[in-house]
Amino acid sequence: MDATAKNSKAVLLICIAYTSTDEISHAVHESCEEKWDEVKVLDDCETKDEKNIIDVADIERHMYMAVAPDPDIIIRTSGETRLSNFLLWQSSSCLLYSPSILWPEIGFRHLVKGFLDVVVLQLLYLVFFVQVLF
Repeated sequence: MDATAKNSKAVLLICIAYTSTDEISHAVHESCEEKWDEVKVLDDCETKDEKNIIDVADIERHMYMAVAPDPDIIIRTSGETRLSNFLLWQSSSCLLYSPSILWPEIGFRHLVKGFLDVVVLQLLYLVFFVQVLF
């Protein structure tokens, strides 16, 4: 990871045997423990009520995927259009590409097609919003 730590152009993540339910519950648990430790230290502080609140940033900091940016696209093989408990927190604003092939059959051309579909959709959204605004 040190060799590519400063790269910012593209990130490819492959997640296997992963569930969002476990990730979210882990992040909430870690956030609660962190806040509890802060409350014990700040017990005599008069502004402790504001410090006790767990916000989205606290939870996101403890997510397993905090080391990577949120995805722009998720490729879900086998033609399924559901996420199946996969990156539920991070995928709220990404596109889902569902080629009908199975994972072992996926090749470079499928990745390129998924990327091009995303680019075309983003251009269509841009054209639509420009038309709506003007």
